[in-house]
Amino acid sequence: MSEEELPNIQIDAGRRQYFVEVKLTEKGRKFLKITERKLLHDGHHERCEIVIFEKDIAKVVEALRVALRCFPDGGDLEMCNEGIKKYE
Repeated sequence: MSEEELPNIQIDAGRRQYFVEVKLTEKGRKFLKITERKLLHDGHHERCEIVIFEKDIAKVVEALRVALRCFPDGGDLEMCNEGIKKYE
């Protein structure tokens, strides 16, 4: 699979943009890159990136599922508290 075939998603959110990209290492291993690009008041942009390697994806996805329960659209707040205790 070439890098051109991998998904790249852009999310526009006001002064911020988020990019979710699947990339390849030089050895051909996949990783997830999440970038936040924020427009500053002086017109410049600030960029923050998180890289998650393939071997860690399942753990990060599970932690996100637990964290999303804490938001009104995410589900059960009681489950939120229980899930967070698991990771403490």
